[in-house]
Amino acid sequence: MRNAAKESDTQIYAIGIDTGSPGWRVLEEMAEITGGNAYFPNSVNELEDVYIKIALELRNQYVLAYSSTNPTKDGRWRKIKVKLNPPKSLRKLSVRARTGYYAPSG
Repeated sequence: MRNAAKESDTQIYAIGIDTGSPGWRVLEEMAEITGGNAYFPNSVNELEDVYIKIALELRNQYVLAYSSTNPTKDGRWRKIKVKLNPPKSLRKLSVRARTGYYAPSG
């Protein structure tokens, strides 16, 4: 499942109500790998707030292009890290991005 998430060009947003479950870490990991996010409200009464947060996040995204300097077509996983240097007036900005990509093979 982890590899399928890595290979997909899709963000995963997960919502888990029962945070005592061992599955919460899997949800967080799948979301993190794809540049999405995982939310764990304390009750179903908080779901509307979670939906609003996800909708706002989806409306405020940017697409960045990246060209690797490594020409090797080995099909291996390559890690990337996106950093943000916000202006002092906008300190609450954050970045959530994919953790890497598979290089072309062949």
